[in-house]
Amino acid sequence: MIEAAARARAVREIRLIDNASGDGIPEQVARKFAADPRFHFEKLPTNTGFGAACNRAAAACTAPWLLILNPDCRLAPETLDTLLERADDARSPGVIGIRTISPIGKIERAVHRLMPSTTRMLLRQRNASLDLSLPWQEVEAGSGALMLIPRALFKHIGGFDTGFFLHAEDLDLMARARAAGAHNALAGDLSAVRTSRARRAANARGSCPGTNTAA
Repeated sequence: MIEAAARARAVREIRLIDNASGDGIPEQVARKFAADPRFHFEKLPTNTGFGAACNRAAAACTAPWLLILNPDCRLAPETLDTLLERADDARSPGVIGIRTISPIGKIERAVHRLMPSTTRMLLRQRNASLDLSLPWQEVEAGSGALMLIPRALFKHIGGFDTGFFLHAEDLDLMARARAAGAHNALAGDLSAVRTSRARRAANARGSCPGTNTAA
């Protein structure tokens, strides 16, 4: 995850916030990237929750875009560069995502989510019917595993609601981005692989993914 960010041309800052994990892995990552001036590591004394930790990282960033990336995502550095090029050309961009897939190539349903409502829950309408191969299309919501958002918009809508400790904070952020007049989007021809082992380990540690800030 951090390796891809470090090799992407457009990335200006890489911030890793550790929510009081105890396995030593974030420290290993910090040592590996200690020579990179873009890399910043902070270990929190308590687990503040996903949103709160990401807000802390975002507040220290200066670049115009924030990329919030889960530790279980694996993607190529050129994927980030391509995504940022498209985002720069977008009209009133909100939260932008890509296709996330499992290690065996299965597309995650969260990629094309609908905003939940009572009616949709009763009718079990959870996902939009989309052509997931299109390079750009507007969506209500996407996967929270990789979220690109303008820093100005993130600040305008108040970042993540820290009332959500873990889960649903991504949907809430996307809903507030739309309410502010921004357009959430999916770059369906770009993809990242989510490794289930890393996902389980991250959940067990309670660690927050790094916030990669790119121009």
